[in-house]
Amino acid sequence: MRGPSGCCANRGFVPDSIRVTARSRTAALLGAVALVAGLLGASPAVRSEDGAAVARRVAETYAAATHGIVAFDVTTHTQLRAGPFRRDDLEDGAYVAVDGKPVRKRVIRYLDGRHAASSDDLQRLSAKPDPPLTRFGMRLPYLTEGVDAYAFDAPREGDGGTVIAFRATVRDEAHGDGTMTLDSQYRPVRVVFHPAKLPPKHEGTATVTEATVTVEFGIVATGRWEVTRLVHAFSGRYGPLGARADATTSYDAYRFFPTVELAHAAIERE
Repeated sequence: MRGPSGCCANRGFVPDSIRVTARSRTAALLGAVALVAGLLGASPAVRSEDGAAVARRVAETYAAATHGIVAFDVTTHTQLRAGPFRRDDLEDGAYVAVDGKPVRKRVIRYLDGRHAASSDDLQRLSAKPDPPLTRFGMRLPYLTEGVDAYAFDAPREGDGGTVIAFRATVRDEAHGDGTMTLDSQYRPVRVVFHPAKLPPKHEGTATVTEATVTVEFGIVATGRWEVTRLVHAFSGRYGPLGARADATTSYDAYRFFPTVELAHAAIERE
């Protein structure tokens, strides 16, 4: 039997219908691969890059996303546990930031257990510099001022996007070792890390033996990708007792201003 070209059917002739079917299956397979990659939120191009190069691009993307003058509200709920001792603290405040850097902080309310801070105490808290493990105290690899203080593993596929493991070359409380998850647009989604150096004793009695910090990001306004939540988990000792402190800080009500003065005035009215 001979095919249309005059060659034997069992020596290379493939009907057009079979060629079309093969092409359709290939297209369907490629489409499925693209769909899975999209659902995972992880770009194959990101995963193929060097970890340090990807981290620098993440830092540049975040810096561009946080450009401008904004004010936002902050609420921190802290739970302290040591044996039979229980205490819940609550702090409400507001910040003004310019290009992602804080220029003004105001503590509006602070409850230390059941005791409310006085107006003088609130002023002192407002003027106090942010400690190393707070949002603006940390020097993490999603920041342009922090990225060069880290070594990075190659990107890999993980839950929620591309994951890069990092290790701090600067071993202090503001830097740490952990992982950074990013989406296909090189935006940080989540950072989980352990400080390279644990916090010092608190009031001479509380000792931290383990600390984990989680930073979460999301859309806070049109075109703006920012930190939305910060979670601290500390465990250690309080005198002879095992102790734990858990703090959750939420950031919301982001609003834009044309000048720093107007932003300052806005948080002073709260």
